[in-house]
Amino acid sequence: MSDFVLEDFLKEQKTLVTVWYNTFQTENKQIPDTQKLMELVIDQMDTVL
Repeated sequence: MSDFVLEDFLKEQKTLVTVWYNTFQTENKQIPDTQKLMELVIDQMDTVL
């Protein structure tokens, strides 16, 4: 996997995470569970790699 592809992937993840975080915060009026967030990102990475 080239650095360029990985970089794109991480940018994409950052966007997804940000959207998810904001949605979660709006709906639940609280800070999302970081552990769960990390698991989501790791799942995504497993899918791509």
